[in-house]
Amino acid sequence: MIKIPIPSPRKNEKQKDFFARCMSNKIMKKEYEDTNQRYAVCMSSWRNSKKKAEGDKIVSSLVSTWTVVGIEKNLYDDDITPREYCVLRADNNRITLNYIPSFVTEIGQRIKVSIEDASIKLGG
Repeated sequence: MIKIPIPSPRKNEKQKDFFARCMSNKIMKKEYEDTNQRYAVCMSSWRNSKKKAEGDKIVSSLVSTWTVVGIEKNLYDDDITPREYCVLRADNNRITLNYIPSFVTEIGQRIKVSIEDASIKLGG
């Protein structure tokens, strides 16, 4: 499984302050270009942090299957630095990873994606 870092609320951080920080986070904006999807991920992180604070067991709030729709290797932005990425899609949502997970082998491959404990896990 590969984890994509998702902001977690800080101790005593107010919900509106956390959402402002989470929604404007550089990595979040890149990984979740769709504002509604980014909001849902931030909301999941907020809720999971509150459950942890209350001692409740965290159960994955979002599990879905995504399809690999693009794989690019050895592209050059500046003729010096190689770049590779993988694009996953589910419904109207898209995740672009700046790496290719080792278990991704072809376009059309289905990948399990779950959000747990304020991180995203990808499974082959």
